[in-house]
Amino acid sequence: MRQFVALLLGFLLVGAAEAQPGLISDAPVRVGSGQLVKVGDSEGQVLAKFGRAPDRETVLETGAGGAVGQRWVYIEPGYSGRIVTIELYQGHVARLWSERIK
Repeated sequence: MRQFVALLLGFLLVGAAEAQPGLISDAPVRVGSGQLVKVGDSEGQVLAKFGRAPDRETVLETGAGGAVGQRWVYIEPGYSGRIVTIELYQGHVARLWSERIK
């Protein structure tokens, strides 16, 4: 039993280490205007809080090629040097994370 638990924990730790380091997933992100972008915000609220259009937009698709959402990327070199990525489904923020620019 101990070996099984040790093996399981090992797999979990390796998976966590291979997940993108430095990312904070689904936590509210403070933007340059000082406002928080959080899960559930609408597209319009995100645009208003950032005060500009995203630097990059990507359509998220199913395996069959149908569009299901969008991924917006904002690059903030002047404000803490980071990249903020937002995934929108049905017009609302479903996932967001930030990553420091190295």
